[in-house]
Amino acid sequence: MKSISISGVYSQFINLCCNGFSWFILLFLFLLLVQCSEVPLPDSTAGVSRDMPVIEIQINDTETTADDYVNATTAASCRMRLLNPNSFGSDITVRLQNIDLLNEKIRFSLTSAGTYANFLITDIPEDGSWSNLYILGIGSNMSSIDKDAVIEVKENRVNLRNIVLARKALMTTTSPPINIVGTFPEIEVQINGNATTIDDYITWSPFFCRARIVNHSAFSTDLNVRLQNASFSGSKVLFADEGSLDPTVNAMDNTVTDYHTANNATLNISLASDGSWKEFYVAGNSSVVASAVDKDAVMEVRRISDNANLGRWGLMVRIRKNAQTMLSEERYRFLNAIRELQPRGGVTFDRYNDFIDQHIVGTNEAHTAGGYDGDAFLPWHRTYLLRLERDLQALDPSVALPYWKFDAVANNLFSPDFLGQRSAGSFVTLNSTNPLFTWTIGTSTGIRRRPSFNDQIGYPTGIRTEADVFALGSDFDSFRTMEGNPHGSAHTSAAGPNGWIRNFFSSPRDPLFFLLHCNVDRLWAKWQIRQRKTIHPNFIEGYSAQGDFASAPPGHSVHIGHYLEDTMWPWNESSGTGTNGIGDRPTTSYGPFPSTQGHILALPKHPRPFDMIDYRNTRTNPNVNPYVNNGLGFAYDDVVFQSAL
Repeated sequence: MKSISISGVYSQFINLCCNGFSWFILLFLFLLLVQCSEVPLPDSTAGVSRDMPVIEIQINDTETTADDYVNATTAASCRMRLLNPNSFGSDITVRLQNIDLLNEKIRFSLTSAGTYANFLITDIPEDGSWSNLYILGIGSNMSSIDKDAVIEVKENRVNLRNIVLARKALMTTTSPPINIVGTFPEIEVQINGNATTIDDYITWSPFFCRARIVNHSAFSTDLNVRLQNASFSGSKVLFADEGSLDPTVNAMDNTVTDYHTANNATLNISLASDGSWKEFYVAGNSSVVASAVDKDAVMEVRRISDNANLGRWGLMVRIRKNAQTMLSEERYRFLNAIRELQPRGGVTFDRYNDFIDQHIVGTNEAHTAGGYDGDAFLPWHRTYLLRLERDLQALDPSVALPYWKFDAVANNLFSPDFLGQRSAGSFVTLNSTNPLFTWTIGTSTGIRRRPSFNDQIGYPTGIRTEADVFALGSDFDSFRTMEGNPHGSAHTSAAGPNGWIRNFFSSPRDPLFFLLHCNVDRLWAKWQIRQRKTIHPNFIEGYSAQGDFASAPPGHSVHIGHYLEDTMWPWNESSGTGTNGIGDRPTTSYGPFPSTQGHILALPKHPRPFDMIDYRNTRTNPNVNPYVNNGLGFAYDDVVFQSAL
């Protein structure tokens, strides 16, 4: 077997193994041959049991939100249905509950005169017909603002019972803020162009939306309305009209030279009296603080003639944030979701362990390792992070991966209530109320990590700062040397002498791994935006290994999977002999990259580095707009949307 050399990454780990190198080779061979079985969450495109039920839920049995107001004395009739019927072979059993179990505002019943409880288990017909229920507000805990009561619909099938299928925002009140009088225009607004709420999450990029008059037969003329933010929710959402986001195109060679995003605080549009859809775009406002909780960004439609409020829609500007500045509620949601990936609460498969196995076996696919160039280090880990984030969002759609800014003090991150504080022993200190208090890998409970720096007042020594990273160069070959420092340096410094996060084969055992790599990805995204041209996949300045492995010249040193057009393991459903050669894949074959809930932010089943370079909503999608695509569905709090070139 070829001897292993790793350029600038985890060098301290290699030093630990020098005196027992034969043992190390045997261990490495064993790990390469590990056979992993994946049981994906039900958002995958493969397998009947993995189909994702796409659900529409209506309050007061209407598409409009103008009547989404519930009191504590008169039951409101509600209904749910599958938007992808005839996909499952049987009805879907679901559990309805309040999103905030400690601050419940809703009670549920199957009949209007029945007993109301804090949750309801019922079936949604497989054929797409409506399932009916009733809800009441809790008189002692009515809403303080519009859309602060949220109904959550969860899977209740075996092994899938924690998957969130829908969230519907409403208000419990005796004084609805919308006054429905006379022939009132019933307006329906769809975020991401469909009736489900599971994809009502936006970033700084433009997201496709549409609106229409539901009871259009009552109107003989078009209706002029204004889209705006509700005054109580801040200016979280910006708007753009259809057609206004078309890119600037170079007439000489027909290449795109500029992309655009929504940037209007309000937008006047005209809704047709024939009930046809009017398209527009929304984006998060990067100049204000993004959402802290689900549905806290509220947009409304106002009639221009008299400023009448015709409806409000709750959504979320879901952004990856600095772990140091996250609110305690945000931290808890992330920790609880990542803990749920381990066997717990009736779920028997260990989804988190799959991520550990993939990183163990896929060293040459993901890193500069084995003597091979690692161009895909950045896009592979971007895909890997997104895969985990999608799993977390299936459990809690409000969660986005946080990042560890490792060139600054992060005492809030390294606390007993978050990812653990350095102790005198090998394991960090965690509070008993922390969801990770029972974090278990194999037979070990806890998180093995003892940083070489004081995690309360310091940060890794000798590490490249953000400015140092950007100074590496304006081309990809220069920039990707950050794999050694700060990336590798952050790993070894955070681990200490024997922490899990120190080496390839155990680092994902520590959830800090994903926050570390989220910051690596953030630095790449920020570098791409700063350089502008480097966010375009077909420019060598943005990615060095153009083409594919099959067409590479003889004598090259780039491992298969690192070329721009290569599919990336473990999502390409491909396997090899595990001999660790330049053109060989691991022996394990995993499933394709899964579809996202609602099928909006979807990657190809077999993603390539090409698909991961430009993460924004900018590439071609014929189903929406010729210049706006689904994108990757994430953004960072300090990396704003900018044009491509």
